[in-house]
Amino acid sequence: MSERTNPERSLSEDARSVEAVVVRGWDEGNVGLRLESGDERSMPVPEALREHFDVGSRVVLYLDAEEELLGWYLPEQHVGLDLRGG
Repeated sequence: MSERTNPERSLSEDARSVEAVVVRGWDEGNVGLRLESGDERSMPVPEALREHFDVGSRVVLYLDAEEELLGWYLPEQHVGLDLRGG
């Protein structure tokens, strides 16, 4: 197992963090985000967690070197998801 996907390591050790804001609420498993750079992207969110995502909510994204999403965290709600698997 590579260090990049080692579940024993925290996301903050494996990734860079990027601030984002929810700009489109949950729809068919995704929410729409605007990153601090101004770029927009969709992010998968399990249906069981969709009630945590309101337009305007702050999200911290954890991205690897290839800009792949490794996880996310909602700081105001203390809810997050590690997508690395393992």
